[in-house]
Amino acid sequence: MCAVGALAAMAVVLVMGYIQLTAVTGSISDLQEQVSQLEDQRVSLVMDYERTFDMAKIKEAAEAAGMKKPTAGQVEYVELGGGSKAEVYQAESDSLLSRLTHSVKSGIGALVEYFR
Repeated sequence: MCAVGALAAMAVVLVMGYIQLTAVTGSISDLQEQVSQLEDQRVSLVMDYERTFDMAKIKEAAEAAGMKKPTAGQVEYVELGGGSKAEVYQAESDSLLSRLTHSVKSGIGALVEYFR
């Protein structure tokens, strides 16, 4: 009688496993359909985004707002006399501590710039 009870319990566990498997398979199918719909929506949105940057439309909107290209008389070029140069002076320091400090500061500065 014990063997029959154990067999019945195993059959119930097996049936419950199949029920859960069917439920999970249905959920996966629903999620795959949702992914497909979202991919289609993404493609549509990307196409709309690219259409908004059509240069003809931008020019048309600018002209409708009253904007015009500048005429030759409105453009001025600025020329700076002489060359530009910069000189950097750095005090010479031969001490190991000052070189180490400089290296650490440079490294920290590079990290800060990287994460900005």
